[in-house]
Amino acid sequence: ALQSAGASFVQRTGVEFELVNEWPDLHLPAAQQIEVFHIVQEALANISRHARATQARLTLACRSGDYVIVVEDDGVGFASHDGTDGNGGHYGIAIMRERARRLGGNVELKAAGPTGTRLELTFPITTPSGEAFP
Repeated sequence: ALQSAGASFVQRTGVEFELVNEWPDLHLPAAQQIEVFHIVQEALANISRHARATQARLTLACRSGDYVIVVEDDGVGFASHDGTDGNGGHYGIAIMRERARRLGGNVELKAAGPTGTRLELTFPITTPSGEAFP
């Protein structure tokens, strides 16, 4: 589904897209797949709406017992926003953070080099209670 989202993104925007999959054998439960897909989809939509990027990359990795999904671009960057001020019109960011919380994880937004934006979703391989995700 993420490859398909990337292909659709390229067709819609003309932005060069790279998928780096460091865990090709991963099989997430359906509930996790849905949350991850929608977070990535929103991140790509934000790139197409706001970034004026020429390149975007989606990286899937594992690090220290967490899944790590990074969406980054080489666009114009963004003003810092932590989502705590009533969302300031940034509902997509708030929704991504809520979806990440459902996974027991979080979403961080930061600069990606001198220009561009980096969204990093991290969530544990298991739920916060230590059980497998439902």
